[in-house]
Amino acid sequence: PKTNLLSTGIMNIVFTGTFYHDFRNPLQFALALRDLCVNDIMMTVIGDNLDFIPTFEGISNVRFLGKINHFECLAAQREADLLLNIGNLQSYQLPGKIFEYLGAGKPILHIQTSEDDTGSDLVQELDAGLVVKNDCMAIMNGLQHLLELWRNHKLALSFSPNPTAIAQYSWSARAKALLQFLTR
Repeated sequence: PKTNLLSTGIMNIVFTGTFYHDFRNPLQFALALRDLCVNDIMMTVIGDNLDFIPTFEGISNVRFLGKINHFECLAAQREADLLLNIGNLQSYQLPGKIFEYLGAGKPILHIQTSEDDTGSDLVQELDAGLVVKNDCMAIMNGLQHLLELWRNHKLALSFSPNPTAIAQYSWSARAKALLQFLTR
């Protein structure tokens, strides 16, 4: 079902989840979006992120929806033109959100926050989106590139993730692998 949360005629970027000041901070993304200063992007932030509203202050094309039900959240991911993922600083944990994003089948803008960011490796390995360093200029250049693809109706066509490769990361595939490991 449609959520009707996203606008038409503009490139919709969606982030679902939680920002953190110490390891998943959107500051560089906010600076890049502010510097890009375009009217045909809408950034929608879904989740418990009200503490980060000041980070995006003065950027008119950003909106914070707060928490919504999980099914509406998944629908917003499927309706988005681009999903934003900010990698963790620590390499020992890969957020489950990235797998949810892969399941949505939309291109991912992954911001790499450390050299050992396993999320970056996964997005690149699966050709599921664009990986950029957590640097204002790199993010702005990436956004410009993705916006140009969107304007030319080529954004979704520019990435070709393999559904079979992605399926190996599904919850059911992971559960089967764990079961096989435990029953050896």
